[in-house]
Amino acid sequence: MQSLCQLAHCELQPLKRIESLTVDAVAFKELGQGAYRLSFSVKNSNVLPLAVPAAELTLTDAQEQAVYRRVFTSRELGAIDPEIGAGAEWPVLVTFKLDAETGSSRVLGYRLMVFYP
Repeated sequence: MQSLCQLAHCELQPLKRIESLTVDAVAFKELGQGAYRLSFSVKNSNVLPLAVPAAELTLTDAQEQAVYRRVFTSRELGAIDPEIGAGAEWPVLVTFKLDAETGSSRVLGYRLMVFYP
């Protein structure tokens, strides 16, 4: 396929099957001074390697309303390889800061989802 694609001036992309990816072992921790750490793993249940996804983190207040939303690209999540192997797990650890307007006192919960942009 790669040879044919080179002749046609196209590019092969890793397979995308979001239904075969599950998020597991999510942990979210405030580190202080507006800094947070998010860790989770993405498991590939497919028999083929799949593209590494992006992730969306939504921080919520007491009424579960979004107070902060951020999309992390696969690169920002530390992906080195563009694929997650068949049956493999990809561990993720990312640290980030909130701006002063968001205020950590308003953050009481979070939601995390992975997707293909």
